[in-house]
Amino acid sequence: MKKTFIIFSFFAFALLVGSCGQKQPIPTDNQMIEHFQAHEKLFEELRSMIENDNLSHYPLYASEVRDSVPLSISAERALEYDTLMQKIQITRFWYFSPLREDEKNSIKFHYFVKGDATWGIEKGFEYVFDRSIEDDKEFTEKELYDLVIEKHENCQLYKKINDNWNLFIFYDR
Repeated sequence: MKKTFIIFSFFAFALLVGSCGQKQPIPTDNQMIEHFQAHEKLFEELRSMIENDNLSHYPLYASEVRDSVPLSISAERALEYDTLMQKIQITRFWYFSPLREDEKNSIKFHYFVKGDATWGIEKGFEYVFDRSIEDDKEFTEKELYDLVIEKHENCQLYKKINDNWNLFIFYDR
């Protein structure tokens, strides 16, 4: 029994050490589209909640918590957001307008975020209420991350998923 425990402990330790420092790969566009399609009803439910509650972003930033910025929703409602966001693997969302603050046009759902103080990459899903004001966006059918590598400059790229949904990638170096 003791020998079995030692062997198990060794393999558990080796697995732990071997997994340390492994980089999380950036999900491909196809992986993200498949994820969206598998959870589309949950994405729509979250979008509807955001619209009804008129939240600009969630969760609160650490500085907002530190400064005691009040959350505009109940603790029960926050738990609903947390649960739903966990199910669809969304870490944060923003509800805003690039044109006018009083006229919100899109919700960005962060799915993958990586970086530090000097650079960053964000990849996620975007719901757009009015496609007519998307003229300034750069859309592509190519793999978004591959284009970021090609451009090697700050960029925001988009790929349409369906009528109101896009993939997005933001790169800031």
